[in-house]
Amino acid sequence: MAETETYQGDQGMVPRQPSHSAADLWSTLKKALFILGSTTIIFVALRNSLTYHLQHFWGASGNFWQHQWDKILYTFGDDSFSLMVYGSTIVSYIVYWTVGTIYTLMDVFNQPAFLRRYKIQPGTNEPVEPKKLLKVWAYTLCSWVISSYTGVRVH
Repeated sequence: MAETETYQGDQGMVPRQPSHSAADLWSTLKKALFILGSTTIIFVALRNSLTYHLQHFWGASGNFWQHQWDKILYTFGDDSFSLMVYGSTIVSYIVYWTVGTIYTLMDVFNQPAFLRRYKIQPGTNEPVEPKKLLKVWAYTLCSWVISSYTGVRVH
């Protein structure tokens, strides 16, 4: 924007006047104390029973999770580099492609309706054109392969 031009995007907006009255401050303080106090009381009341139930749950499932961890160690070995680099890469790719596939299917089939209301640009690319979708997938896969190969080869 040139120096002689003026920004006109905020014309007609009425600036909000802050309220500094003691009544507003006292009301806000009472609400905050009520929320914090209620949360504290509920947490203290449920702490013992919650601890008891969590110990039972983790105690019962402890063998299952240990068995899964042993499988991972058997697959990757006891090499911490392989475990951290390849294991974290595999987990991040599984999460990325699972969530991405769910969102893609939501755009392709326009379902489920209860999630459609959260779409940031409703009406845009609905339904998705298959040619555009394949092009995006090709770019994504190419980028994914290049970044994966580069990231692994850095070490």
